[in-house]
Amino acid sequence: ERYELAKAQIKHNGVRFGSHVLLREMSKSLNTELEALRIYSLSKRADNMALWAKYADDHKGYCLEFSNSGLFAAARDVSYGNIVDFDPTDPKQINAYFLFQKTLDWQTEEEVRLVAPRGSEAIVGFDPNLLTRIIVGQRMPDAEVNVIQKWSNLRSPKLAIVRAEYDAFEHKLNFSTVLE
Repeated sequence: ERYELAKAQIKHNGVRFGSHVLLREMSKSLNTELEALRIYSLSKRADNMALWAKYADDHKGYCLEFSNSGLFAAARDVSYGNIVDFDPTDPKQINAYFLFQKTLDWQTEEEVRLVAPRGSEAIVGFDPNLLTRIIVGQRMPDAEVNVIQKWSNLRSPKLAIVRAEYDAFEHKLNFSTVLE
């Protein structure tokens, strides 16, 4: 009954004020909900050129590769569509379905997400053995690569470090150069 009343109010306000006002208010409300959550976004592919350009400072950064087990086994696929369609009066959709939806503009990310309630700690820990390798960008300065190598040498077992290299003929990234 409560949800039926909420649906009726949304419909009434949408007609009265217009969909743009309704969408703006819904966005504010959802952002409030999201403040109570931690969303960790990952990609299915380490060789995604668009992500290297956008999130790894145009191949000067690095990519962390994790095992698909432990904490990371709970990662869920993000679905992409023309319209993010959900029922804003259904708490189950706001807290689950909605969190794994994005518009088609983002589909090249091939994203998976982990969602958890925000705790009091600013940093969330995980089993270090779930980190399987570090992929450094082809444009990462050698001094920064050396810092990562030194850190890896302190770790047991030693962490694999590879450099992403662009193959101009195939138009793809290869991870062939193992750094020792």
